[in-house]
Amino acid sequence: MVTHVFPEFQNPTGFMRSRAAWVLGQFSRLPFANKQQKAASVQLVITALQDKELPVKLEASKALSRIVRDDEVVEFIKPLVPTLLDQFFHIMDEIGNEEVVCTLESLIKHVGSEIAPHATQVSQRLVSFFMQLSNADEEDEEAALTALQCIRAINTILNSVSSLPELYLSLEPICQPLIDSMLGEKGMEFFDETLEMITCFTYYPHQISPYMWTCLVKMVHAYHHWAVDYIRDMLAPIDNFISKGTDVFCSSTNPNYLELVLSMVTKVYSDNNMKTEAKHTNKLMETILAHCRGKVDHVLPAIIQLVSTKLFTEKDLQFKFLICDVLGGAAYYNPRLFLSIVAGMGPEFEKNLFNHWLSHLEHMKGCPKHQKMSALGLSSLALVDLSVTRDLQAAFPQVLDQLLLMLTNLHTDTGDEGDDDDEEESDEDEGILDVDEEQDNEDEMENVAGYTKSIQDNLANILEGNVDAETYESPLDDVDPFVFFAQCLEHLSQQRAGPYQQWVQTLSPEKSASLSDLMNVAKEKKERQEEQKMPAAVIHH
Repeated sequence: MVTHVFPEFQNPTGFMRSRAAWVLGQFSRLPFANKQQKAASVQLVITALQDKELPVKLEASKALSRIVRDDEVVEFIKPLVPTLLDQFFHIMDEIGNEEVVCTLESLIKHVGSEIAPHATQVSQRLVSFFMQLSNADEEDEEAALTALQCIRAINTILNSVSSLPELYLSLEPICQPLIDSMLGEKGMEFFDETLEMITCFTYYPHQISPYMWTCLVKMVHAYHHWAVDYIRDMLAPIDNFISKGTDVFCSSTNPNYLELVLSMVTKVYSDNNMKTEAKHTNKLMETILAHCRGKVDHVLPAIIQLVSTKLFTEKDLQFKFLICDVLGGAAYYNPRLFLSIVAGMGPEFEKNLFNHWLSHLEHMKGCPKHQKMSALGLSSLALVDLSVTRDLQAAFPQVLDQLLLMLTNLHTDTGDEGDDDDEEESDEDEGILDVDEEQDNEDEMENVAGYTKSIQDNLANILEGNVDAETYESPLDDVDPFVFFAQCLEHLSQQRAGPYQQWVQTLSPEKSASLSDLMNVAKEKKERQEEQKMPAAVIHH
């Protein structure tokens, strides 16, 4: 390399200079014994970016995208980032080539937060370039591919500066023209990337801006008119609107964001041909119930009615598990209100609901997330007076039996020594049945194609094609099902000692041993939780 390739960067023939850059790129993983020579190879490529011949600059930019993957190289070029960005902009002005923009994205990705001082300038250039390319002839595939790389590069910037939430205040106005133009049907080709951009702007800043709330309205409008197939990609940004802007989401009446989001659920639930989309919308209901406790009582009857009807008629076991998650979330949201609503729909409805729900618990073995949601919901019923529903009151010992069996299975699935983190990992890897059989390819992951990807990286990653393995932050994350079950049983034993003792006395020796084991598990988990809280409490004090 040193003897035969390095000298060719000075060759008077442009073709040989471009070949020299190509060779360094191809052998970028080759280890140099001499670090000075390695640094020299990087400097040769950077110098070639300023070559008088465009093909040489193009090959040098592609070579740089390869060599920048080396951590040592990144440290070497960080001081040169301003110069490199200028060179890339010059090349982009000369030739709007997809590979050039892809290389720029790769550079941004690998220099990380070093891009922050230049984020505004680079974003402005990329947005301007994108707008030009997106308005090109529809048959111009090269322009479309380059535009795609532009918006991906912008998203890479948004992910790279996540540690500087205040920076998004200046970046958002720059991206507004792009977002506005792409939320219409014209933007279908770039809708995934646009949703990723919205996700970044609703997740990383301290609060959601008024402009972003207008984007939620436009997203729902697009969903109803042409973008229903994008529901999976909409989950991450909508989750942000609900979780970070809970008060606005629940209280706004014009527009009514809560009704808008629920209209997405109603649309696909009413169409039997949209089963996959309906499965994804279950996550929306679950998120609303988890984050908006005490603020959306008025929509609980509609949610229970909607999902229960599907539970009674649907044959897809996976769909039924997802519906049970919503029911578990609804019961945990407010068990007294939940029972009142169910009882108000008539004894036949109530009987069907609990029969269907309880009959699926044993089939959830190996699916910790589904088991946890049902455990939280059914355990909650022990906290309230069951006299409002006589049939359930009489059958509640059987409910407790089913809970006991399911939690025993859950304990077996997650392992004796697994803590909450292990349990969550189990959720992601194998705890939930996949909704889609197809997996997104590795190239999309490497191209950082979205907060759906970025938040995946930051929050432990989403399993592609899996509607419910998203690691969205939820208030329920900190609720341990074993500890909660034990607390609910303790409440039951104190408030309704007679029925509780009667149930305990009817347990078989095997079930009694299981109950004792679960109580010990809950006690150990509770003690671990207290131990984890103590250092933080000391620091706070």
